[in-house]
Amino acid sequence: MNTRPLKIRSMDWGMEGYQLWMACESPANSSPPGNLLQMNFLKSALTVNPCMSNHHHLLLQGEDRLLINTGDTIMKSSIYTSRTRHLSPAPGAGSNTLLVGNKHWQAVQIPMTYLGNNWPVRYATVDISGQCLAVAGRSGFAHYALYTRKWKLFGNVTQERDLVVTGGITWWKECIVLGCYSTNENRDEIRMYHRASNLDNVFASITKVLSQILLLNLYRDILIVFCADSHIMLFSLVEIHNKSGVEREVVQLQDICISNIIPHPACVVSLTLTSVRKEIATRNANCSEHGESIILNVSGKLLMIQRDHSAQPTADVKHPKLLHGQIQYDTPMMLASGVENIWVSLWGSQEKRYLTEALWIGCGAHGMKVWLPLFPRDGEKPHNFMSKRIMLPFQLHIYPLAVLFEDAVMLGAETDTVMYDMSSLHPNSSPKSSSLLHSQPYCIIERTSQVYLHLILRQLLRRNLGIHALEIARCCINLPYFPHVLELLLHQVLEEEATSSDPIPDPLLPRVVAFIEEFPEFLQTVVHCARKTEIALWPYLFTTVGNPTDLFQECLRTGKLETATSYLVILQNLEPIPISRQYATLLLDATLDSKKWELSKDIIRFLRAIDPNEEEMPPRTPLYSSSLPYASPIDVANKSLDSKMFVFSPALGGRSHSTNVSSIINESTVNTPLSRTKSDTKAIPARSSLRKSSGSRESVKDRQESGESMFFDIILCRHARKLLMACRLYDLGNFAAHLDFHLVAWLRKERTRAAKIEDFVTTLKRLHEDFQWPYPVASPALLQSLQKQTREKKNESMGRLYSEACDLSALLTEDDEDVLLASTNSFSFPAPQYLHARGQDETELSPDDDNTGTLEAYLEPRGSHFDIQSQCTTEDSSLVGDDLTNAIDDSWNSSQDASELEQWTQELASRGSPKMEAKLRCDKCVAS
Repeated sequence: MNTRPLKIRSMDWGMEGYQLWMACESPANSSPPGNLLQMNFLKSALTVNPCMSNHHHLLLQGEDRLLINTGDTIMKSSIYTSRTRHLSPAPGAGSNTLLVGNKHWQAVQIPMTYLGNNWPVRYATVDISGQCLAVAGRSGFAHYALYTRKWKLFGNVTQERDLVVTGGITWWKECIVLGCYSTNENRDEIRMYHRASNLDNVFASITKVLSQILLLNLYRDILIVFCADSHIMLFSLVEIHNKSGVEREVVQLQDICISNIIPHPACVVSLTLTSVRKEIATRNANCSEHGESIILNVSGKLLMIQRDHSAQPTADVKHPKLLHGQIQYDTPMMLASGVENIWVSLWGSQEKRYLTEALWIGCGAHGMKVWLPLFPRDGEKPHNFMSKRIMLPFQLHIYPLAVLFEDAVMLGAETDTVMYDMSSLHPNSSPKSSSLLHSQPYCIIERTSQVYLHLILRQLLRRNLGIHALEIARCCINLPYFPHVLELLLHQVLEEEATSSDPIPDPLLPRVVAFIEEFPEFLQTVVHCARKTEIALWPYLFTTVGNPTDLFQECLRTGKLETATSYLVILQNLEPIPISRQYATLLLDATLDSKKWELSKDIIRFLRAIDPNEEEMPPRTPLYSSSLPYASPIDVANKSLDSKMFVFSPALGGRSHSTNVSSIINESTVNTPLSRTKSDTKAIPARSSLRKSSGSRESVKDRQESGESMFFDIILCRHARKLLMACRLYDLGNFAAHLDFHLVAWLRKERTRAAKIEDFVTTLKRLHEDFQWPYPVASPALLQSLQKQTREKKNESMGRLYSEACDLSALLTEDDEDVLLASTNSFSFPAPQYLHARGQDETELSPDDDNTGTLEAYLEPRGSHFDIQSQCTTEDSSLVGDDLTNAIDDSWNSSQDASELEQWTQELASRGSPKMEAKLRCDKCVAS
């Protein structure tokens, strides 16, 4: 545009404001003498159909298409059934989410069958679910379903041309309600067509009115209509269920004349029936169904006509929801001026009463206003001198088109214009017309959004209404972006007060900090705000918030290690390097104990990035001082801080090195004129000495780097030894994998120290607990069978051994016995009890004894171990140990066929989950 500006002589809007016609002046001595340009535009449905103000969707209409965005409305197919009782599950949708928070525009092309005779589009609307659209042009109307992607038009063209929409169009449940004029009947009507039926007057519900309908709006089941005779008419939309089906009726409730409060009917911009009242006391449910107030936008002035409850009408017998008698209204009151749009919620919420029962006012360039209710706390009576509502102004960066009340978000749309070079598309164009082609802009429509919760909280805190601000914030604490709201609140107040050149008699920052301290996100909010703020503003922030060292230690005490990691960047710039290194070491130990390996890896990278040469340098910014007054930190920064000393590291582990003190001194030395004297020449060292000094510096630097690596190795080895001594092999494997720890080499060094096992039973139990591995489970039947067979074989072996011992004692002579008595000790042991079980008698066991039940054997012990094999002289003699082992093996082989299947089943039952088995294999691989 700057290189080839358009010389516009005149411009004008086309029909319905969809085109802008521009008459441009051509360069001198050119033909033709001028050019005519046309720019196409889209506009919001709110501009011509104000009943769209209670919807959450963005709907833009053009001359031949619609653009709809249902981005931030997360809804399911039946989410509105309990409220509107009309939305049935879409075909193929089930219970899946239809549209989830995107910025995609759905372009719906209006069919030429309808536009051929009814161009351009005048009205457009969308239902509360965002799935059904309706448009009305010069005559007739058509509707569209997004889930079927089909348009429905009038089958009778005569009926379509007879209907002219004049007052707007809206959706009620599954019906389309519109105010129209019938050319055949020459009268104004309110018509209602069902979505599922054909577009034909036979299936329509028609109600006659006396004057032309200018505006209409819907509040639940109440239709409010404004006519050209300055009358407001209230209708009730009723469904009657009978045997033939469902019939829908439009029943008139009341007719109100407002000619004495408006200058002309054309001055009324919008009309809304709402439940908003000046008072916030408990209201009757029946009154809430029929609305509490009528809000009019008369030439930018917002008027509210509130209902008078002194005279209560009686209920109708046929329709209990309808009321007999005229509803009385109070004197109108003006709420605001310069109003363009208003938004109000149709449905209240007990959890977020402040946001759903408020009145949102758009004032164009003057920003937004909200008429917020001030509810008393539970069990507290409201004071008479306090207002029940308060008007809070705030500024937005976007032009609002929709308000998400419970999400605290404003939605809008903006155009991103790009100058598109069209010369390549017209290579044969003349140079005179090429300038016009280069000036064509290319526009992209984007959906915008902005959170407004922090703006309301700030206005309440400024007015010393912190209790209400706290209640609003607590009801929104479940929002995923609530920490960001607190951060925006602190950041905006900090920048406004810290950069102010005038003194602030009553600063707001202390109240904001006290407010944020009520939430667990306080420490996170402070550090995120500080890292996104200039370092020159940190003294003002930490004077109010507190010492960053204390905040860092609080993060360690509460276990908020990620937040403590963010504080390391703050401490790096505010504290000396040894102190920041010490805090980083404490944080590293805490993260290792908490098994946060990725965070530990980042901290180690942060420690390695610290330059050893900076340890003797002062901190880059002044240290925290509790005596710093409330003043603008810009002056403090200009006096005490040099911009070249600032180092801001936005990312953990990375360091943006700026010019340090030594470089500044070197630059000043280089720029100084060289006027040497004798003393200067003496002070200049020789080249050989410079080489020696540089070599010594390099050696010192190498020693420092080796010392740092040894320092890190000591910390890692200490934690690895701690894990190994606690038998936490699973954590040890993760520790080595994430931190690049050489586990195999370290285990070789520790095999006689930390890796040495003293208590095998306890170690095995800890391994099972660490890997969540179940203990082996044996079958009770198998155990009993093995015990029984082992007991029988053992009895047979012990009996055979006992008989052999008896035979050996009988062969000995008296002389041999004397020798054995002189050289060996005497051993006596009671007779085995298992022989009694087999039916043998004691006399059979020892016939030469006196039935004492004991047997004396004279054997030679070897040391402290009693070995039967050493006393056996023949090769055929059997040993107790071998016989018992063979007996068990024989019994197992004999019963293997019977119990093999059962044993395999128990082995499978003893196995752990496949996930833990995979973990165990991975740890084995790491250890190897």
